[in-house]
Amino acid sequence: SLYGTKPYILGLDRCQAYRDAVDPEFRLIGPAGLFNSATNLLAQLLRMNCINNARLKTKKYRPRDAPSGVKIQAPWGKHNPVFWRLHHEAKVGGAGTKQEDFLPIVMIKDPLTWMASMCRHSYEARWRHYPEHCPNLVANRFDKGKEVGETIPV
Repeated sequence: SLYGTKPYILGLDRCQAYRDAVDPEFRLIGPAGLFNSATNLLAQLLRMNCINNARLKTKKYRPRDAPSGVKIQAPWGKHNPVFWRLHHEAKVGGAGTKQEDFLPIVMIKDPLTWMASMCRHSYEARWRHYPEHCPNLVANRFDKGKEVGETIPV
């Protein structure tokens, strides 16, 4: 396999700092990542497999307040850059969430298959490309201003 047989999990060395900083009742998780990086699947898997029992036992959180501790997205937005954290509030699921209590679970995808996915469904991303030649990493007859075979900077 091109990428090996196991997932790569980064940041486990920082879990203890999060546990020390946030009381169990207030701990929240949810998906974050680029468009087309399986964040919807990740959200489903988190809801199916993760429960914050300390939060659930209090019985003081309504369904929209993530009683299980799993939110639908990062409170600054699922697809927004991480530097928006603490500076932006998502319209869905952001209100009333203390962002310091939220641990984003970030999904990434390898660049080549991610680019091909973006070609099929670009969501809100806009760039000049042609369906016949996407991802266009090497220029062809469709790329204006480039020589055929010239590498296109990404």
